[in-house]
Amino acid sequence: MVGGRGTGPYTLEVAVEKAGAPAEEKPPAEETPGVPGKAPGFEAVFAIAGLLALAYLILRRKK
Repeated sequence: MVGGRGTGPYTLEVAVEKAGAPAEEKPPAEETPGVPGKAPGFEAVFAIAGLLALAYLILRRKK
């Protein structure tokens, strides 16, 4: 620890309950179908870049 703090004795209280019936295991949730290998939202980058390029061209023509 920095500066010697946190090196003293500590008391930790833990509440433990008796074990009952084991919890039922749920089957793994099915993943939503999608295109593997694509980063989510990656198409938005190209959409924004296209809009910025379009705005630049329109503003450039007005001058």
